[in-house]
Amino acid sequence: MSDQMLAEAYKLGEDHKLEQFVVTLKVNYKPSDLFYALYLSAAVPTIIILLVFGFFCSINVTMSSTAYYALVGVVSFLYLSILAVCWLRDYKPLLLPMHKDLHVHVYSAGFICVVGDQVEVVRWEQMRRVSYKRATTFKNHDPASVVKVWRQDGKKFVFNAAMKHVDILGQLVEREYQKRNRQIPSTVKKKKTSLS
Repeated sequence: MSDQMLAEAYKLGEDHKLEQFVVTLKVNYKPSDLFYALYLSAAVPTIIILLVFGFFCSINVTMSSTAYYALVGVVSFLYLSILAVCWLRDYKPLLLPMHKDLHVHVYSAGFICVVGDQVEVVRWEQMRRVSYKRATTFKNHDPASVVKVWRQDGKKFVFNAAMKHVDILGQLVEREYQKRNRQIPSTVKKKKTSLS
């Protein structure tokens, strides 16, 4: 963590009186994420256009077997290349460049979500609902983990595996919510599924 981010964490914690600073969790954005977003934004529409073109050609025009096999080959290649890119990325969710500076400062009294210049404060007692879903894998990170927090004013915060160590946030939020809402444990959802 940079000195600038650490200074920001202490200043925001002081300004909002969130007591002791614990940790900062941030999005793990790499240049390959931009390539992945651009590749998907080109490959998926191309597949759709080729499929529609092939459908209309097969209805209205007699298509030669060579053209048909070329069309099927191109669509298959694009589809398999999308699967290969997803596999190389360990099936992590797509991260758009506008969220690359998302980070969360966690304190003993709540957390602060920072995206660009926008700062949102959530105190533990302000949480109306929490949903922490985690799939079980044997790796260090879990691409299916999702943490959702609803503040009492209706604002919803969603954090997924694009944020490094999102499971730490999920477990902490879940624990703090259960501490304050022992009489209603049914609103906390925890789903375990296998990704094998």
